[in-house]
Amino acid sequence: MDSPPTVVLTNDDGIDAPGIAALHDALQTVADVTVVAPVDNQSGVGRAADREFAVREHDRGYAVTGTPADCVAYGLHVVDDPDFVVAGANDGPNVGADNVGRSGTVGAAAEAAFLGHAGIALSTYDPVEGGLVEFERNAFDATQDVARRLVDAIAPETLTDADAYLSVNVPTETTDDTHLRLTEPVHDYSLRVDESGDGYAVTSAFYDPLRPDRDERVTDPVGTDRRALADGDVSIAPLSTTTNTVDHEPFRSLEERY
Repeated sequence: MDSPPTVVLTNDDGIDAPGIAALHDALQTVADVTVVAPVDNQSGVGRAADREFAVREHDRGYAVTGTPADCVAYGLHVVDDPDFVVAGANDGPNVGADNVGRSGTVGAAAEAAFLGHAGIALSTYDPVEGGLVEFERNAFDATQDVARRLVDAIAPETLTDADAYLSVNVPTETTDDTHLRLTEPVHDYSLRVDESGDGYAVTSAFYDPLRPDRDERVTDPVGTDRRALADGDVSIAPLSTTTNTVDHEPFRSLEERY
């Protein structure tokens, strides 16, 4: 009988967040899970790393004073060659080409991929609220099911051979009409700067089109992550660690000049 896969489980909302508790409960039914997560909230840090941090034992595993990327590094230190690094479940969606780069949840999966391991980031979204929400524990039931299925169905080398990792967004509730869609991040982003007290606050309008009370409907192309979310489906975006260059020709004069 084959041994269960080994998983390092982390997040960016902190080790006491309900989302990581939900994934821990789900994944330990199909895998050998070690939790290595930040002591406190590290949302929005992307792949930033402190590189020096303290670690303390926690009822759930290891609590790290660093970032999700630091947690991945420590997880790979204490777990010998894990099959997967799973991050989440995040409170709210991580969609869009710009947003996935900011996300600490997605950043942890990307860090794992850069280090040669299969990374999966899971985020939970509310089709009614659309944006970031402080979820209760039961809001992650559907994400638990998707996480189990992915770890059970995917061979780690499918990701590592492709230099890829997964950014997965799951609705809080699924029905018989809910589909799983392979997607790519939509290329659309906007910010609004408003006065706030003595300073300014920057707000993303990116999630607004997901709200059903908006007059306009989402017009993103089919095949994009935000379109899948707007339709109430599960979005799975296989992302690449490769940093592709654009056509060199428009910049050839730089080479010739210098």
